Amino acid sequence: MAPLSIPLRVRGQPQLLEVLVLVLTHKEGEVLQIGKDVRIHVKRIKGNWVRLCIEAPRDVELVRLTAEQAQEDDWEGSTLK
Repeated sequence: MAPLSIPLRVRGQPQLLEVLVLVLTHKEGEVLQIGKDVRIHVKRIKGNWVRLCIEAPRDVELVRLTAEQAQEDDWEGSTLK
């Protein structure tokens, strides 16, 4: 596991959340199961591109971020409620 600092806002104040990140290597056709309800299928790998299919209940919010957005502390999903 590798440490990662995630910028976010708590009650309007910028904070850094220190988390451990598990880095996995998958091949085409493999599936990553997260909890009971979420599955990520690795459908295709071509050069620098990976095609993923995500199975999740409709109430699970999925947000696609660019690498730059993931580093920012002001994207919409960064505020804890």
